Amino acid sequence: MDSEYKQYLEQPLLAPQQCPLNWWKIKAGLFPTLARIARNYLGAPASQASSERLFSDAGNTVTDTRSKLDPAHVEEICFLHDNWELIN
Repeated sequence: MDSEYKQYLEQPLLAPQQCPLNWWKIKAGLFPTLARIARNYLGAPASQASSERLFSDAGNTVTDTRSKLDPAHVEEICFLHDNWELIN
């Protein structure tokens, strides 16, 4: 991994008009580990549904009667709600 990373750092920078996804497709054989990581982080989510659902959950958690909840607790409640199936 270290030699792969060092070799990656020696590559010339992409021009602004070049597509990073195409570059990684071409270079995947040269940088297999980094290419897997790039695929995870460069792929765009299919929709905004997950972020909209998160805001909806937070809005349902912080109501008029629960408006004084600590922001950290709201975050924890939303995390638990989103991951409930994995927890059980």
